Amino acid sequence: MSRRGGKNKFSPQFERDYTFYLSNKYNFTFPGSYIKRDYGIQFDGDKEIIIPFSIPFSNKGKSAKVCFFSLDSTGKSKPCSEPELLVEILTCKAAVNLQIKIWSQSRAECTISLSEIREYMDFYQAPDWVLKAIENQKLKIIKEWVAEKKYESNYYKRILADHMVEFLKETSKEILRPDVILDENKTYNIQEINND
Repeated sequence: MSRRGGKNKFSPQFERDYTFYLSNKYNFTFPGSYIKRDYGIQFDGDKEIIIPFSIPFSNKGKSAKVCFFSLDSTGKSKPCSEPELLVEILTCKAAVNLQIKIWSQSRAECTISLSEIREYMDFYQAPDWVLKAIENQKLKIIKEWVAEKKYESNYYKRILADHMVEFLKETSKEILRPDVILDENKTYNIQEINND
């Protein structure tokens, strides 16, 4: 599906993602690289020294939104009239991708729960694809660990137990009393928990 609609009209998916990046440009600021240099973006007043700028500044250039769309969808660069905003948007996108990797790792290690991730999604007003990306990468990480035999088999039993305990907590909130604490080393049935 195209991310661009008719002439000068963007698809709803692109608008959703651009709005997400724009509204979170001050929340996600660590991309893991130097975006201005990596993309070769020229700010007003920057001089070309050795390597020409890939995205030169121009008062008559395209908006940050159009330049971001072009880079994101085709990889092509255009002269930009809002280079500072373009850098902020690209930085936010790269930082979100890095954060997805961090959250996925934490999910695979069972150091952050699905309900905590959902709270983050609500706080940042993240599109659905962010949560899906986290969960898909989590599964990929676990599969890689299994293939590498990185940890002994007991580790995977504990991981599975942690996920099952989390699943029971999340799906049985109306059944469980708030004062019941589940022990991952014990097998439970719902009747036993309710009678506890």
